[in-house]
Amino acid sequence: MQHLLVAEAAVDVLQGDHASTLCEARCERISRKDEIETPVARRSPVPTGTNLGGLIKHLRWVELGAFAEQIGQIPAAELPTPPWSEEDPEADLRLEPHEKLDDVIGAYQAECDRSRAIAAQHSLDYSPQGSELTLRWVYLHLILETGRHAGHADILRELIDRTVGD
Repeated sequence: MQHLLVAEAAVDVLQGDHASTLCEARCERISRKDEIETPVARRSPVPTGTNLGGLIKHLRWVELGAFAEQIGQIPAAELPTPPWSEEDPEADLRLEPHEKLDDVIGAYQAECDRSRAIAAQHSLDYSPQGSELTLRWVYLHLILETGRHAGHADILRELIDRTVGD
């Protein structure tokens, strides 16, 4: 079912409904947040430590990399410092003890707002100078990435408390 939805989303993008398709995928992740409490968002039933809050945190950084860095060409010095390091390359996939779920969601929503503002300035065929990627490719990538992690979140949630998504 998840793969079918992602394929349908890709078709929508190719037909020009790229922004609303990505918005729908983003909203699906956030709207389901009300179903979880912060302790559940921190739990990880997998050896990597990935948790539900971490998936939202990760999607924020994917948005930033795709839209702010790649399409917007915003210099790294003007962007927030990513949470990962050489010693901990997976830090963006975990909601850490000092982090609040609402703050992580707020950062994701703010990044999505910035992405929308950047995308609104360009056509789908826009390609930053010196790059082969286009805004259309970024939209497709984000729809697929968001859908993939939505599936991961469904599996984590089922492993944590046996809740099954639609």
